Amino acid sequence: ILAKESATLDLLSRGRLTLGLGLGGREDDYLATGVPYEHRGKRLEEQLEQMKRIWAGQTACANVGPIGPRPAQTHGPQLLLGGYTAGTIQRVTRYADGIIAGTNEIKQIGQTFRAVEQGWQEAGRAGRPHLVAQIDIALEMRDGEQGRKNVLDYYATLPTFAASKAATLLTTAQQLLDTMHTLEQIGTDEIVFFTWNTEIEQIGRIADLLG
Repeated sequence: ILAKESATLDLLSRGRLTLGLGLGGREDDYLATGVPYEHRGKRLEEQLEQMKRIWAGQTACANVGPIGPRPAQTHGPQLLLGGYTAGTIQRVTRYADGIIAGTNEIKQIGQTFRAVEQGWQEAGRAGRPHLVAQIDIALEMRDGEQGRKNVLDYYATLPTFAASKAATLLTTAQQLLDTMHTLEQIGTDEIVFFTWNTEIEQIGRIADLLG
């Protein structure tokens, strides 16, 4: 279903779709959907292989022929995988077009990018991987702590991870400017701003910072 839906969106957008996928670290997400938490990485690899076959117009399985529509992009939508573990890096070099590093730890982002580039070369892939950093921010005007509260609440089942996320949350314009500058220096192609506060004014503030 995901392969068919994403191919349809890619066709409708004339090849402008980027599909981001990730396993996630919350076991309750898997419990809620009745899917085993164990071996989730292997299952994702099987799903990626199947989607690649479907996008290429091959048979989905022994009893099912090609599933349409064919995506506008020759090899299917641009595919980015989220994470920074060794398993994620390996899957990126085998199946994807790039990686999304979802952390505010710049050192970890840099190490992840360099590992992906090395794996890319070792796999003999042409070109270079697309390197994306997803940054957690909360440029709040009214309630200066709402963003951190939202982080701690969302990741309540992972208290250690939640505390780390909340502690590194970017809450000032200067922090954001410094982070963007550093990310540019380490070769980041694209930055995604993940906002933990609902104040719509953040969009304007970010736009002003970008000039």
